[in-house]
Amino acid sequence: MLVVIAVLGIGGMFAVRTGAVCVASEGTAAAIAEGGLRLVTGEEELVAQPRVVTELAERVSALVVAVKAYALESALARIAPESVAGAVVLPLLNGLEHLETIRLALPEAT
Repeated sequence: MLVVIAVLGIGGMFAVRTGAVCVASEGTAAAIAEGGLRLVTGEEELVAQPRVVTELAERVSALVVAVKAYALESALARIAPESVAGAVVLPLLNGLEHLETIRLALPEAT
């Protein structure tokens, strides 16, 4: 079984190392498409061109949610609920208040 991972938010750096699909706003998607994502660690610099979309319509196995809390609802609007049906959703936000928002927006995810 092919595992497809999508990343929503700044967790796009995760995509540099894993090949995940980046889900981003129009402006961020355009910037990534033009210049890639740059990861600088000490002396090493890595520029990657991850696949980036503004709306997630394809089925994925997992969705990493790594947006700021104030942007959560607009970010979740970029995810088609059927694209995460049965998928694992991994929220990387502070606190627990966001869990209900995610459950309501993506009811078929686990």
